[in-house]
Formats: sequence, C-alpha cells, structure tokens
Amino acid sequence: MRRAAFATKPEVRLAAFYALIFGAFGVSLPYWPLWLASRGLAPDEIGLVFALTSLAKIVATPLATALADRLDRRRAVIAWLVAASLAANLCFVPARGWAAILAISFVAVLVTSPVMSLTDALALGLARDGRLDYGRVRLFGSLGFTLVALGAGAAIEGRPGDFILWLLLGLMATACAAALLLPEIAEREAGARRPSLAGQLAGMAALLARPHIAWFLLAAGLIQNSHLAYYAFGTLYWRAAGIGSAAIGWLWAEGVIAEILLFAAAPMLLRRVGPERLILLGGIGAAVRWTALGLSTDLLLLVPIQLLHALSFAAAHLGAMLYLARQAPAGLGASAQGLYAALPLGIGTGLVYAGTGILFEHFGGSAAFLAMAALGLLGTLAMARAAWHAGRIRAI
Repeated sequence: MRRAAFATKPEVRLAAFYALIFGAFGVSLPYWPLWLASRGLAPDEIGLVFALTSLAKIVATPLATALADRLDRRRAVIAWLVAASLAANLCFVPARGWAAILAISFVAVLVTSPVMSLTDALALGLARDGRLDYGRVRLFGSLGFTLVALGAGAAIEGRPGDFILWLLLGLMATACAAALLLPEIAEREAGARRPSLAGQLAGMAALLARPHIAWFLLAAGLIQNSHLAYYAFGTLYWRAAGIGSAAIGWLWAEGVIAEILLFAAAPMLLRRVGPERLILLGGIGAAVRWTALGLSTDLLLLVPIQLLHALSFAAAHLGAMLYLARQAPAGLGASAQGLYAALPLGIGTGLVYAGTGILFEHFGGSAAFLAMAALGLLGTLAMARAAWHAGRIRAI
C-alpha cells in the first residue's frame, strides 16, 4: 500500500520521466556525432546539421508551449511529442546521405525540442504549488544522463555506429510510456475561459518589453550556447587526442555528477545566492572551463575541469528557470519557457553551431573551445546588465 502511494506521487513520476528522457540525451549528446560520422558526414557537415536543425526550435517550441497553455494540458502535449520523436528517430535506420539525414534530423528536433520546455514548465508549476522541489526532481534527469553516458561509452567501444542509434530508440520507447504517467497541473480554474491568442501574444510582448528580460535572454543564451562545441565536437576532439570511448564516457558522466550535486543543493543556493547570481556564476564557470579545454586535452586537467559543469550548465540553468518562472505572466509559464527556448536557444544555437563547425573543421578544437570561452564571458557581462536593470544586485 505504501509502495503504491509512493509511486503515485507527482515527484516520483516526474523524476522517472526526467531520468528516461535525459537517458536518451545521454546517448545523443556525447555520441550522436560519432553516429553521424559513421554515416560519412565530415565535421563541417555535422556542424551544419546541428545548426540547421536547431532552427526548428524557433517554430516548434513556442507553438507547442502556447498550445499547452491554451489547452491547459501539458502532459498530453508532452506524450504526443515524445511519441512523434520516437517515430522520427526510427526513420534514421534506413537513412543514407547528408540530405536525408538533415531532413530527418529537422523533423526529429521539431517534435523533440519542446519536450524539455514543457516538462520544466510542468515541474516549475508543481513546485510553485508546493508539490515538489524543482532542483531535486530535475537532478534525476542528470542522474539518468550520467548512467546512460557511462554505460554507452563502454558499450559502443568496438561496435558499429548503428549501435548508438538502437540505444537511442530503446530509451525513447521507454520514455513514451513514462510520459503517459506524468502528473498534470491546471493553471486555470475549472470552467474558466481559455485565453485568446491575442491575450497570449500581448502577455508575451509585455514580458519582452522589460529591458532586463532582453538582457537576461541574451545572457542565458550566450552561456548555454557556449556548451555547443562540447556537445557537437567534444567526443571527436577527445578521440582525436587519443582518449578512449570509456574514458570519454567518464568525463561526460563526471560533469553531470557535479550537476546533480548542485541541483541537490538547489533550495539552499536559491535562498543564499538567488537566480541572478547563479547565472553570473554559470557565466564565469563557462569562461574558465572552455579556456582550459581549449588549451589542453590532458586528462590530468580534464578530470578536475569537468567539475565546472556544475556552474557552466547547472547553476546557469537553475538560475534561468527560476528567473523566468518569477517573471512569467500568470497562466503563461509554458509560453515563457517556449520563448526562452526559441530565441536564445533556437536562433542563437543555430548561429553558434554553424560557426563552431567551421572553426572545428578549419582551425581545430582548440579554436572552437576558446571561442566558447568568449561567449561565456559575454554572457556574464550581459547578466550583470540584466541584474542592474532589474535593480536586484545594487553593487553592479
């Protein structure tokens, strides 16, 4: 009886979904470039695939999140999108050639990219109602990523590239089932009228009109996009330096373990530091981390420097989620997440991916990572400006 009650708790169901969907990312983020290379794509072609497909976020995420707010049914939209993502990824099995892979990748990103914004909006809504703690539920996503990245790193050694694809498909299929069990939250009272499209647009326009929001979106986008050389080419860069797949899996996992520890400490950090300073710490961590990776591929440096993932990603992400949740108009929490995903993480990501591919192909991984360090520094300065506009950090 007690086990059944535990299993029905919203934090348990949400944590399970986070673990599974991030488990799929534990395959795709570190190892998808290896699959693309196994199908004959060169580094600049891989960069272009990531760049062009990231543009799908600009359209898909705002539409899906606005639809979820309008219907007030986040779980149903998430479940349909995860099922569509599985179907799209199945099309990679027979795919050959850059054009076919690009087309399928675009569709896959189109239906997959809104999932995390909607899941975060759902989790933040439940956290606002006191039903769970966002940071401590979100850490199960990081845990799923870590376990899969570690296992996949060892499993793919010596196997054909398509083993990566089949791992991804298996995890996506399991995530489909978990999506059906997600909790739901109603933003509107029973019987309340749906907001009009004009009302939704007016609410988002009012949010964008605030000067500190524009600076925040720029800052968060620069800091998160500074990870793109790592996501797209980190594995290839380290392999070229003679580091084996198992060690690469450990490096990815180590970064996410640091992320998990930060998420576990989220309540204390938010009380003592606050969202704005978390984002600032993330920018500083990114600048230091990517400078170090650009200068050396020595494991003696890589092992400690990967701990900075706790700042460059986790602190920046946690700060951005809470900052945005506090600023979002009532009933438009998912739409605000979609705006964040579409502008800095859609347009910005496409531009950075394209530039990163060119840098990696023609100037090497060192140049690509040093360019990412510059993005982290610029993001820190932009967040300082956002905090100044909001009047929250008087000393800046």
